[in-house]
Amino acid sequence: MVVKTAESGFGIIKAISETISFANEKLGRDNERRALSIASELSQKGLIPHVKGRLPYLTVPKSPEDYAGYDLMIPTDLGEIGLQVKSSEYGKKLFVERFLARDDFPFIACIVVNRHRSNTKITKQISRTCWREYYILQEKAGIKVTI
Repeated sequence: MVVKTAESGFGIIKAISETISFANEKLGRDNERRALSIASELSQKGLIPHVKGRLPYLTVPKSPEDYAGYDLMIPTDLGEIGLQVKSSEYGKKLFVERFLARDDFPFIACIVVNRHRSNTKITKQISRTCWREYYILQEKAGIKVTI
């Protein structure tokens, strides 16, 4: 005879929650790798700000950049452009709201990458975001920007 207790029910819920969390984490890392692949191609072709010889890279989990909120880093001649990669518009909305509500964190550019988005759309998103962030770096460096 199997006796069900509240404790065993919580154990099942915890196991399901951990499984979902693991699946979401894997999905997120897969999306980050897709964004990295596209950003690397754009960098090699000179279509986004870049430093010759240095490619975009993913932040190391639990590194200072990761804790700061960055997933993907794009090296440029004026410093690095950091991007957050989210799997949904809703996730992006929550991320942006969370960072806008805090005074101790700078704004972090956020892009959405998922299986429903075409490479063309992601390419445009990365390119547009990198150039916008690069113009901000130029302004901070006192470089006059003419468009």
